[in-house]
Amino acid sequence: MNKKCAAPPSDVHRQRLLAMQAKLAKVRIDVSETPVEEVELAPIDQREYHLLRAHIDTMVDHGWRIISREPITLKRGSQTCFVRQGMLISPELDNSQTG
Repeated sequence: MNKKCAAPPSDVHRQRLLAMQAKLAKVRIDVSETPVEEVELAPIDQREYHLLRAHIDTMVDHGWRIISREPITLKRGSQTCFVRQGMLISPELDNSQTG
């Protein structure tokens, strides 16, 4: 049985990670005075639409920007796409073009 390994992070992801680490290194938070709120997250295995998430990551690597989270909306130049019910939809396609 072959185990699948995660792909190494792209240069864009590596640059973002380094930028976030640099910002966090500058920020000093005194945790003794900051209230801590416990949040229970769903395990990664319970997330849906893994392939869609991977595709959106690829789109971001190719110049798309996430401009909204509810609903997930991506934009590159004049092109816009959004996610609805697990599907990536482009509003530029109207009924006359799709049949």
